[in-house]
Amino acid sequence: LTTEHDPAAAIAGYREALRVAPTFVPAHVNLGVTLGMTGQLEEAALHFAEAVRLDPKHIAARQNLALTLRQLGRTEEAALHFAEAGRLSRR
Repeated sequence: LTTEHDPAAAIAGYREALRVAPTFVPAHVNLGVTLGMTGQLEEAALHFAEAVRLDPKHIAARQNLALTLRQLGRTEEAALHFAEAGRLSRR
């Protein structure tokens, strides 16, 4: 899905993918990215957090969660996820 050209269609597609496969981490991450691009930061954070819950070693999910939390002003939480992403990337 091309999020840059039609974010609404991408969001709908990722939601459908998660309806069929709610534990599919890439769909949570991609939906979070697309929601973030459209300013829906709270919901984006929820999808990144779910991706991290499902796969705690998923670096991109954790980095995106940290970035989104920082944008939301939740800097202490963001710092924890940035640190964990850094630790995971050094493995």
